[in-house]
Amino acid sequence: MSFRYSASSVDDVVDDYFVDKLGEEHHHHGEVYGCYCSAMSWLSLEIMKVLGSSLGVGCSHFRHFFAGNDSIMRLNYYPPCQRPCSLAAAGAPSATHAGAFIVNIGDTFMALSNGRYRSCLHHTVVNSRVPRRSLAFFLCPEMDKVVRPPGELVDDHNPRVYPDFMWRALLDFTMQHCSRVPCRSLAFFLCPKMDKVVRPPGELVDDHNPRVYLDFTWRALLDFTMWHCRLDMRTLLCSAPVL
Repeated sequence: MSFRYSASSVDDVVDDYFVDKLGEEHHHHGEVYGCYCSAMSWLSLEIMKVLGSSLGVGCSHFRHFFAGNDSIMRLNYYPPCQRPCSLAAAGAPSATHAGAFIVNIGDTFMALSNGRYRSCLHHTVVNSRVPRRSLAFFLCPEMDKVVRPPGELVDDHNPRVYPDFMWRALLDFTMQHCSRVPCRSLAFFLCPKMDKVVRPPGELVDDHNPRVYLDFTWRALLDFTMWHCRLDMRTLLCSAPVL
């Protein structure tokens, strides 16, 4: 189950969600999860202060950026699985333990830090004996926020890694294209138009540096990734038609 939490809303959007989706009898659950989200929002903003200080931009910069956060709360339930190893390959290795509290860096903060902090692929390790439950709070800026790094993180030695983008645009793209695939959504979001042909400029190809990959369209790579959940471009190019 996933639902929205808004730090700037005057309404209790979490409680309203539970009552609307599950019925009035779940009003208490909505209140409990609303309080939990509020606490997680506060804790996340404290973590933003630490991250801002670590990057030399002051403790208030990122805290202010996320102050009115429009975040996402996700409740996960994983029943016992008889072949847990087959699921472990779905993403990056994870050393999660029962009762652990984990902080992951996501794509948004990777862009805000101009690539200084790296987002991580994450997957959950299940087991064959007992169910697993997890509560994930995704700290998100307000929908109309423009994501750009502070000027202190950009100079001649550290040029811009990502262009400006609206948080709403990245969220919409992730929900549409990357929800089923263990990939870095930012890398796919900042991509060429669908019909663009990907090929290196002629100056990079000669007798000593022959072509490594065939021409392909961005749409072909995206479609292949969405259907096969693979990030290895060499696999695509083994079967891609030459343009």
